[in-house]
Amino acid sequence: MANAKSTTKKPGEALVVEKKHNTEETQFSIKQLKEHSRAVFGVKREIIEGALFDYKKEKITKTEASNLIKKFLQKVVK
Repeated sequence: MANAKSTTKKPGEALVVEKKHNTEETQFSIKQLKEHSRAVFGVKREIIEGALFDYKKEKITKTEASNLIKKFLQKVVK
C-alpha cells in the first residue's frame, strides 16, 4: 500500500485522517534529466546544466532537481 490511511477519533473531537507515505521518490541520472529537460521541466538543457553545476551526486529526484532549477532561475544576475 503506497498511501495508507489511519484514522483516530477521541470523544468530542473531529475525525483525523493521516496519510502515510512509505515509498521513496525515484532517482534519475542527471544525464537523463538533461536529455529530457524540455519535457520534464519545461526548460532548456542549459538551464539544468547551470542549476546542477555544483551538484556532486550522479542521481537526483525530480523534486530536488525542480527545486534547484527554481533557485537557479531566481538568482540575481550581477
